[in-house]
Amino acid sequence: MLPNLSIGVDGWQRPEMVSDYYPEGLPDDWRFDYYFNDFRVVLVAPSDWLEWGDLELEELLNCRRDDSAIFLKIANWQPHYLDTVNRIKRKVGDLMAGVLVFDDAMSVESISQLPGALTRVSHDLRLPGWAWECRGWVVSGAPVGWLDQMPNDMKQLRVFLQDFVSSLPDKNTGYGFFVGGESIKIGEIQKLKTLAELMGY
Repeated sequence: MLPNLSIGVDGWQRPEMVSDYYPEGLPDDWRFDYYFNDFRVVLVAPSDWLEWGDLELEELLNCRRDDSAIFLKIANWQPHYLDTVNRIKRKVGDLMAGVLVFDDAMSVESISQLPGALTRVSHDLRLPGWAWECRGWVVSGAPVGWLDQMPNDMKQLRVFLQDFVSSLPDKNTGYGFFVGGESIKIGEIQKLKTLAELMGY
């Protein structure tokens, strides 16, 4: 489990991250290390994890910190993806902390075959157990926070964080919390990270 609430990005190689976050000219294979210098968790897009070979997984293991964690994002699920997810889990072990499923067409039976902690993000569907509702989304299963966009009002953002923490099944705040949606601003995510720290989460 993470030591406290850990803010991260939904898609660390999305165009906004490449243009606004990583230094110009930074080699692609250095992005893992650069990202983990700022953040402990990341939600990895299928376009990334489906392409990972042994070399990329070794680089992940080499640049991780003791409290780093990756989560895999599932969208447009295909049954043959299961072999890739299992291979990643075998290779990186506890570094892969969980899977977030965004595909409403994926059955609970199929989700249950995935390794690790499983979370569903949907407008309508939910997994048994813990659930948190925010801005029309239901996040359920293994506790993880997810926002489709950052609110402009910092007071509202504070309310979202407090609501998420109060929903957790125990007093431990050691969970990932991701910001995604169609576009992100890395500066806003860094402010969210600072806010969570100031709130003692």
